Amino acid sequence: MAQELIRGTYIPGPYHQFRIHDPKERIISASPVRDRIVQHAVMNIFDPAFERYQIFDSYACRRNKGTHRAVLRAFHFAKSSAYFLKMDVRAYFNSIDHTILKELLKKIIEDKKALRLFSTVIDSYGSDTGLPIGNLTSQYFANQYLALCDHYAKEVAGTRKYIRYMDDILVFSQDKTFLKELYGTLVSYACGRLKLTLKPAVIASTHSGAPFLGFLVKQNGVYLLRKTKERYKAGLSEIEHNRREGILTEAEAGMRMEAVSSHLYLARSRIFRNKQIEGRLPGLCTARYTRGFPPARE
Repeated sequence: MAQELIRGTYIPGPYHQFRIHDPKERIISASPVRDRIVQHAVMNIFDPAFERYQIFDSYACRRNKGTHRAVLRAFHFAKSSAYFLKMDVRAYFNSIDHTILKELLKKIIEDKKALRLFSTVIDSYGSDTGLPIGNLTSQYFANQYLALCDHYAKEVAGTRKYIRYMDDILVFSQDKTFLKELYGTLVSYACGRLKLTLKPAVIASTHSGAPFLGFLVKQNGVYLLRKTKERYKAGLSEIEHNRREGILTEAEAGMRMEAVSSHLYLARSRIFRNKQIEGRLPGLCTARYTRGFPPARE
């Protein structure tokens, strides 16, 4: 494999495709193990090149970023804003144009062998558009693709309180008219420059809460969306079922419940979490699940 990369003869293997339904139906394209090793090795080298082009408030597929930091940043902006604009891209991964993506990569990477390798990986999907969900390279490429929109929004449109997590974009402002005009501007830019279609915008009062990454961000705190609560309850029920069937030991079930609960610690959800945990495992103390915002106003 190393010699193939050196000689420039490396060709990715066929994808193994399967469907998932969490939280919505998607087709996952899994690469063979050898290709995943290549992708991780190459991205470890070129991560700094991708990182240099990202704005501060881009939170997907980056070190020391992630979902929770994005939500906390949104909460910081929400406290001083009357309105929010929420938008995302229709069928994002399937809509990424290969020609545009390759041109963007040329602007951040000078190594010709690396560019040929990236082009080979991009073309392995067998179409002029779209990236396989499941590839590490796809995550980097998709994040880079919309980085162009980030810079346009910040540097040309004058947006200040702007956050993006992959194709989920959230903007805060005191001026509702500005957000309406910004959405129209970004619709035109995304379509004309990136061949992407933005879904209809959600523009509303920050007091009512901005839905973002499974949470509801308000001026006085972060809460759980109803769908997040339902997914959490379903996850706990599955763990409990597996314990009763002997698939999991009591200790393993407890660790699984701890794991699925940890994502919710960010929100004002203590009462809800403890209510769901209580009684599911004999002797499990709900007092251990007390992190996160205080339970007031749940």
